[in-house]
Amino acid sequence: MSNEITTTVKVSVTKNNIKNRGMDASGLKVDQTGVGYASGVMEVTTTPQAIPMGDLTTPGRFVMQSQEDADTGVNIQIGSYDSPGIHEFLELFPVETASGRLKETQPYAKCTTGTAVLEYFILEA
Repeated sequence: MSNEITTTVKVSVTKNNIKNRGMDASGLKVDQTGVGYASGVMEVTTTPQAIPMGDLTTPGRFVMQSQEDADTGVNIQIGSYDSPGIHEFLELFPVETASGRLKETQPYAKCTTGTAVLEYFILEA
């Protein structure tokens, strides 16, 4: 079977009475060779923490969302870990969502300041 994953992304901008059509990429189909996934909600601090992957060893597509109120100003960095910190490939501002394909087998998360809540859903490649 192919095209097991369907993604939808819609972005539009309205500022100063000017509306930009944006982008609507609905119903994009993606193959998944495995059947596993990892999902959950975790509290993130300023110390790099591994995102729990369970039995998932070959991560592929991901969706991540910061559950923080926009007023907190706490950003979440996602990346690979190499002591003493994260080599980030993604930074989520409060209430932002991101999706794409992971290249890391073990992604890490950390906050720029304070604590925040990260919701994640990672599918096997």
